[in-house]
Amino acid sequence: MKVILIKDVKGKGKINDVIEVSDGYAKNYLIKEGIGIPTTPANLAKLNVVLSEQAAQAVANKATLEELKTALEQLTLNFKLKVHDNKTFGSISLTQIEYRLAKEFNLKVDKKKFLDNNNLTSFGLHYLKIKLAPNLIATLKVMIDKKES
Repeated sequence: MKVILIKDVKGKGKINDVIEVSDGYAKNYLIKEGIGIPTTPANLAKLNVVLSEQAAQAVANKATLEELKTALEQLTLNFKLKVHDNKTFGSISLTQIEYRLAKEFNLKVDKKKFLDNNNLTSFGLHYLKIKLAPNLIATLKVMIDKKES
């Protein structure tokens, strides 16, 4: 029996997938628990509408992410760290970078999107890679200078 999944099912498929399962599994588990619905012409038509809406939303999201990438790559964030005997005191965390982007530039970037999640502890220019989408990576420049005492 063919079933349209309403929720993800481990080992079977993801939401909106049409899968072939045994009649008993479909009737006694998937449909009964509200995880799937039978593939009727009406349900398939609804699925096509949902999939086309998701495709349109994906195109809109891609355009937004492209704009975010352009904005991030034009920025250089400046931070200052205290220094004593050419050693830094403290570090710049991804949380600080995330906060600064949101507060000063109104750019929302989750710190989990950074590919390198180490704190910045050395002076100079750092290039941080941010994974905005599976095939869209932006590079943010972060400059760390010495703080004069």
